[in-house]
Amino acid sequence: MTNRKATKSKTIALKPFWEGDADDPFSFARFNWEEGLGERESIAPMFLAKRRPGAKEGNVDTAERVELLLPADAPEIYADPDFLVSDYEKSLSAKDRLAFAQVTMRFAEAMNLHGPYEVARQWLREQYVKGRGLPLLLVLHAPFRMGSDNAPHVHAMVLPRKLTRFGWSKVDRRLGSDGDRATAREAWLATAAEQL
Repeated sequence: MTNRKATKSKTIALKPFWEGDADDPFSFARFNWEEGLGERESIAPMFLAKRRPGAKEGNVDTAERVELLLPADAPEIYADPDFLVSDYEKSLSAKDRLAFAQVTMRFAEAMNLHGPYEVARQWLREQYVKGRGLPLLLVLHAPFRMGSDNAPHVHAMVLPRKLTRFGWSKVDRRLGSDGDRATAREAWLATAAEQL
């Protein structure tokens, strides 16, 4: 009998590209899987970490607000964030390396949480959901509730595949490109200056 060593398959890691820092009113991150074959690192833990800041265990979202923004004709089954992420990952081909984009908007001068959240929510819906057919998870964080001096902020975790009435469609490859980030930043800063 031959003694063979079990080969462990390589996990393909996610690599982020960040633009903007912790004080920036608008920052952007694009997450790609590295090249190679093997099992891909899941995006699910990143989505859960945003939904449940500071909570390592439990089944309840602890962020101030958690909401999925879906195209109007998306099947109802995708209204569950865990299913959305799981089904999205299953639907990708090995050649699709773009995992997701994270847009963060900070409200250093906010008078309350509701106003900035609603402005950001509307802008994100127009920009990504209605404009491009992309689903996203929107999370409001209120760090002051935990004694932090960090400004209230929202994270939008944008999936780069269109979601239609028939399910997943084509990948939006321009999501997070240089031009796309610059256009989004300019549009958000103009909206914030006018409405916040």
